[in-house]
Amino acid sequence: MSQQQTTSIASIGLVANLVISALEQHGIYEQMTAEQRNIYIPQFVEGAEERVGLVLFGDLTPAAQQTYVLLISNKTTTPAQIAEFWHIHHASFEERITQILHTYIEELLAAFYTTA
Repeated sequence: MSQQQTTSIASIGLVANLVISALEQHGIYEQMTAEQRNIYIPQFVEGAEERVGLVLFGDLTPAAQQTYVLLISNKTTTPAQIAEFWHIHHASFEERITQILHTYIEELLAAFYTTA
């Protein structure tokens, strides 16, 4: 991996590391060109992050969904308050995120093995 790739990938964060690790474990990462990595990995990461948000939001009761919308609409809400909200409304928050990401990565990998 070049220094530029390392820098751009490192700036993406934890989800990127999970996606890259899965791609590496299946030999897909090495088959991608640097240009493909720079284009597709951020898209895969964005998809994973969106999936987590949508599924977690969908897990909430309608009342909790309204509370969350109000929370994120408030300009003074801190990241700690948002984290506290999720931990209150998801008893096993980290486990749920792990499940969501695992499913997403399985689907992502399956897409590489499905050919038209």
